Amino acid sequence: ATSLAQALGDQGDEVLVTQVVPHFDSDLPLVEEYREAMRLVRREGQFSFASLEGYIAGRILCLALAESPDAPDRNTLVRALLALGEFDLGLGVPLKLEKGHQQACHSVWPTIIQGGEVLPFDWKQLRPATDGS
Repeated sequence: ATSLAQALGDQGDEVLVTQVVPHFDSDLPLVEEYREAMRLVRREGQFSFASLEGYIAGRILCLALAESPDAPDRNTLVRALLALGEFDLGLGVPLKLEKGHQQACHSVWPTIIQGGEVLPFDWKQLRPATDGS
């Protein structure tokens, strides 16, 4: 989204972009933990959707490894991930991995480009296309 905002320049205002993770300014518990982790490694100014997605994937991996009694290898990791069932990391939505279905989250979070920045957006802010505005 940031690259898109830069490419669009002043023509990007009001463009909605959906994300597979919440905005990194969100007050969701997991996002707050992500920002704290970034501060600890002195990357506070480098918050991004990509690094948040990586953080979430890493947290899922750590959770599975912590729950597994077996030494990690490919097969035990797959079993450990599938054994998590439905779980909550603090994203405000439940996550679940299943055999043949490896996408833990089906939510999308909207953002909007304003003044060259990618900002959080709430679907409720959309006005109906038929309202005449």
